[in-house]
Amino acid sequence: MSKRKRDPNIWEYVDFSPIQHDILKRIAKALSITFSGAVEYSLDGGLVPFYCVVVFFKHRIEASPGSRVSHEDLWSAFQAWFHPYGLKWQINAYEFAAMGHEICYYKKIALRVRGNQVYCLDVRLKQASIPSKKEGA
Repeated sequence: MSKRKRDPNIWEYVDFSPIQHDILKRIAKALSITFSGAVEYSLDGGLVPFYCVVVFFKHRIEASPGSRVSHEDLWSAFQAWFHPYGLKWQINAYEFAAMGHEICYYKKIALRVRGNQVYCLDVRLKQASIPSKKEGA
C-alpha cells in the first residue's frame, strides 16, 4: 500500500457556505494570509468571533510610531465597538487576547509585556466609528 502525499491545501476542499467562504476570504485578505491559514485560525475561536476581532483591528487600530496601546484599552474599545451589533454570543477577554495575539503576529504589530500589562507597540486606537454591516474586512 503506497502512502498518499498529504495535500497542504486540504482546508480549501471543505464545503463552506457562501457566507462562510466570503468571511474566510476577507480574513485572509485582511491578515495577508492564505485561505487555509484563515480557516485554521478561525477554527480556534470560531469563525464569526475571529472575523469580528479582525474587522475591529482593521477599523480601529492604526500605525502610530512611538505610541502604544494596552490590552485593557483594546478590550474596552472592542466592547464599545461590538456592543451596537447586539449579537447573542460573547467574546471574553481571554478569547479576545488570544485572537488579538494572532492578529498582531500577522499584522507585524510588536507586543511587549511590562509587569502584568501587555502592550501593542507603534499603534493607537482610531477615533470610534461603527462600520456599516456591509463594510466588513
